Amino acid sequence: MSVHSDDDSSLDTGTRICSGKGGCGAAKQRGEFGRRASGLDSVCKECRRRETSAWRRANPDAVRRMNLWRLYRIRADEYDRMRAEQDFRCAACGTHETEIDTPMLGRPRADGHRTPAVPLQVDHCHASGAVRGLLCGRCNRIIGIARAAYHLPSKSRYLT
Repeated sequence: MSVHSDDDSSLDTGTRICSGKGGCGAAKQRGEFGRRASGLDSVCKECRRRETSAWRRANPDAVRRMNLWRLYRIRADEYDRMRAEQDFRCAACGTHETEIDTPMLGRPRADGHRTPAVPLQVDHCHASGAVRGLLCGRCNRIIGIARAAYHLPSKSRYLT
């Protein structure tokens, strides 16, 4: 039994009209549409990507909340509380967040600017997911490299 609405008859021919809200109205191949629980998306991947990017630019606080929860299972207010408890300093070296060099990261946005990195990054245990504290980027990388060094003996022949 097929699970799609009556206006999806174009699915049988291998094409579909990008017809949803924000859709371009063009006839496209089925592979150019994402999948939903109820079948193919009504908007092509290109239009959905454009719509999502616009939403993310318009809702940076919501994106921050979603990312903190998705990556570390903490809420934005918990992150802000941790910053205040650490006196806005790196938990390892004590550098104040205003003194931390924050490079511009990621692809350029539609306006040509890059997203600035947050000065204090969430340090967490990769095995348990437990959040340990907030670190500057330098300390976060050093700790990550040090943890990787535990696997170094198996690669020692390569280094000599």
